[in-house]
Amino acid sequence: GWGAIDPATVYVAFLDADDGWLPRKLERQIAWMEKHPDVAWTAHRCSILGSEQMRTPDDAMPPTVNAITRRRLLARNSVATPTVVARASLHSRFREGWRHCEDLMLWLDWLDEGARGVMLDLSLASLGRVPGTAGGSTGDLAAMYRGEQRVLGTLRTEGRLSGLEAAAWRGYAWLRYQRRRWCA
Repeated sequence: GWGAIDPATVYVAFLDADDGWLPRKLERQIAWMEKHPDVAWTAHRCSILGSEQMRTPDDAMPPTVNAITRRRLLARNSVATPTVVARASLHSRFREGWRHCEDLMLWLDWLDEGARGVMLDLSLASLGRVPGTAGGSTGDLAAMYRGEQRVLGTLRTEGRLSGLEAAAWRGYAWLRYQRRRWCA
């Protein structure tokens, strides 16, 4: 058995098959979280596999930290799933049956349950492909747009966005979708 494990010191991390972590990613990220028990989950920058020389960040330099907020996530989900480490004690989990934007919904669920999240200015992972390109789930722009609309509808239905806020974010998402289609 697990014995007397404190759930606040058990962590969950995510890694897709085509993504990669730098050596010591978990060690670095968890060590930072251990020093900041008020932070429930962290993410960090990442690169695209093969696009740049990845090097292990200097341990002596503490990373710059920026709060992950609902507004930033709704404007642009910059939290790549393989960069996230979360305390296992968080209540929310991925929503059953969701295919697109399920990660965005989870990040918003965590924030709305009061779990503080921060973005560490470190690059400790690489994505297998550029987000929004063919071959990946984010490459289907129409499906991603529908996923964003589902997130906004869920937030509205659950009373986590007012009607006016939901309408404004829906309009913003539509404009962003049109821009992506135009640039694709």
